[in-house]
Amino acid sequence: MNKILILLLVFSTGALFPQDKKEKPEEKKDDHDKKAPMKHETGDIQMDPRDVAEGLRAANLRNLRKLKIPSANAGDPEKYKNLYLAYTEASTVFQERKFLDARRKFEENAKSIQGECRAIGEKYKSRYAKLASESSRISVEKKVNIENETLSKDLVLALEKYVANGAEAGSYAEELLPTINSCDAIYFYKQAINNFIMVQYTLNRDKSRSLSVPEKLAKNLLIDDDYIPAEYLKDYDDSMDLVSATRDKGRERERELVKKMIENKHGENKTSPKNEQKKKTENAAPTEKEPKEIKNDAPKEKPAETPAKK
Repeated sequence: MNKILILLLVFSTGALFPQDKKEKPEEKKDDHDKKAPMKHETGDIQMDPRDVAEGLRAANLRNLRKLKIPSANAGDPEKYKNLYLAYTEASTVFQERKFLDARRKFEENAKSIQGECRAIGEKYKSRYAKLASESSRISVEKKVNIENETLSKDLVLALEKYVANGAEAGSYAEELLPTINSCDAIYFYKQAINNFIMVQYTLNRDKSRSLSVPEKLAKNLLIDDDYIPAEYLKDYDDSMDLVSATRDKGRERERELVKKMIENKHGENKTSPKNEQKKKTENAAPTEKEPKEIKNDAPKEKPAETPAKK
C-alpha cells in the first residue's frame, strides 16, 4: 500500500511541475536582410541596408543625370557608360532583395560617380577662370572708357551684372567641388560660364546693330549664336545643357535656312556686298536704305539689361 502511494505522488508531481520544453532554435535569416553597418562591416552603428541602398539608388541616379551632358561635351562618354552600367547592376541586385549586396554596390558606384564629377569639374574650373578674367577686364574697360564708347550706361550696367552673377555662381562651385556634392559644382560652373559668355555676346550684338543685311551676311551673322565667339560656342552649348556636336549640326541648318530666306526675298545679287558697293559707285544719287522689315529676318536681339537664364 505504501508503495502505491509513493508511485501516485511521483506521477502527480510530474503532472503539476512539467519540465521546461526546449525552445526551437531561431530560423536563420537571410544574410541580406540582417541589420548591417552603413559604412563599415563591423562596429556598433547599425542601419537597415535596404534604407541605405534605396537612398543611394536615388542619389546616384540624380548625379548620373547631371553628368550626362558634361560627359558628352567635356568628359569621356565611355566612362559615363560604365558608370551607368554599374548603377544598373546595383539596381538589379536591389530588386532581387539582396539589400546588403545592393548597398555595397551603390556605395562603390557613388564613389566612382563623384570621382568623375571632380575630374570633369576641374576642366570646368579652368574654363571658368579664363572666362572670368576676360569678362572682368572687358567690363572694367567699357565702364572706364564709356565716354569714348557708343555704349549706353544701361548696357555697361548689364555687363557688370553678368560678371557679378558669374563670380557668385563660380564661388559656389569652388566650395562644392572637393565635397561629396562635386556633381552640383558642375551645375554652378555652367551657370557662371553662361554669364561670362553673355558679356561678349552682348557687346558683339550691340556692335552689329548698324550693319545692313548684306554686311551681316558677309560676316556670317545669320543666327543668334553667331554673336558668340567661335572658341566659346562649345562652352555656351554646354551651359545650355546641349550636346555641342548635335547643336553644331542644328546651327548649320538654321544658317542655311536664313540665308535662303534672305536670298529669296531680296535676290542674291542685291544682297551681295560687292554688288552693293558697285551700285553705290555707279550711281550719283544715294541708294535707298534697306526696308525696316529686313531686320525681322535676323534673329531677335536679347535684351542687354537682362542676364541670360538657363
